[in-house]
Amino acid sequence: MNTAEQLNEERFVQPTPEKLSSLGRGCFVQVRERQGCFWVEITEGEAGHFSGMVHPELKSPCCKPLPNTGLSADFQSEEITALGCDRYCFC
Repeated sequence: MNTAEQLNEERFVQPTPEKLSSLGRGCFVQVRERQGCFWVEITEGEAGHFSGMVHPELKSPCCKPLPNTGLSADFQSEEITALGCDRYCFC
């Protein structure tokens, strides 16, 4: 396990298959891309496909923010690296 994964485990809820299957509108998730990550508030999604509004003001100590993320994002459940439960949203 690398340092980023250790920090993530200590600070955020992990995306288990059970938790990923219960994600819905209003949930906040951290999405990782090649060069960094960003937090997204899910606006719609099903069957592992999600869309949402990017929140660049939310930061993670373990992940370098992406500079030009845009206002919305489409992503897959396997790109989710952390959940914002009890921090950014209340599941």
